[in-house]
This record gives sequence, C-alpha cells and structure tokens, in this order.
Amino acid sequence: MCSACRKPRVRERKLPLSRHLSFREKQIAQLVCRAKLNKEIAYELCLTEGTIKEYLNRIFRKLEVKNRTQLAIWALRNLEAGPRPSPAFVHRECPTPRLNIQTISEAM
Repeated sequence: MCSACRKPRVRERKLPLSRHLSFREKQIAQLVCRAKLNKEIAYELCLTEGTIKEYLNRIFRKLEVKNRTQLAIWALRNLEAGPRPSPAFVHRECPTPRLNIQTISEAM
C-alpha cells in the first residue's frame, strides 16, 4: 500500500514475452483448436496435465489472450497447417513400465 494515497502500488511489468511460440506451444495451440481437453492433450503428447496448464498459461501471457476460445481464434488466424502433431508421435502409447507375474516371480 502506498502510504500517501492509500492505494495499492502498481507493480512494474516485466519485459513482455516474445509472441513467437515454440514448437510445443504450437502443438498445444493446434490441439486446443480441435477442442481437446487438457487431459486429452496431455495424453496425446505424453505430458502431465499440470505441464499442459503451465504451457497454456505461458501461451496466454505471450499472446495476451484470456481464454482457450481466444487462443483458438488466434491460432486459426496465425498458425497455418503446420506444425500439427504428427500421427506417429501423437497416437503412440506413452512408455510405461509394465510388470507381469512372470517378471516379478523371476526377480524373487
């Protein structure tokens, strides 16, 4: 609080982020355009839902948009056909260790 005028002090803004999106940010923007949920985007890109939220917050700040609808409109206007996630990358299963009864019994 500013003691003289009793109003909150205005914070100095950091330098604005570049409006250039990284390859991953473009992938996420494309998936948002396809009305994918955070959970679906995370599954397709083998990331966590929290990571997707972080990417979206960063994209919103970079592009100065407030929600997914504005992001989708921006992406439709500014992102051409590329860089859509390739089907080989998007639809592969995330590598997860799989254990079966035989593996466990052999380890003992």
